Amino acid sequence: MYGAGFQLRFKSIALRAEVEYFDVENANDVYIYSIGASYTF
Repeated sequence: MYGAGFQLRFKSIALRAEVEYFDVENANDVYIYSIGASYTF
């Protein structure tokens, strides 16, 4: 399994993006992409 991501923060708001790769036997390339946001108050 490999993964990478980043986060951008603007005062109380944060935006995130990630990608993960899984090396699974008997399966073609398996990737997971995700995006997210959070608000801190």
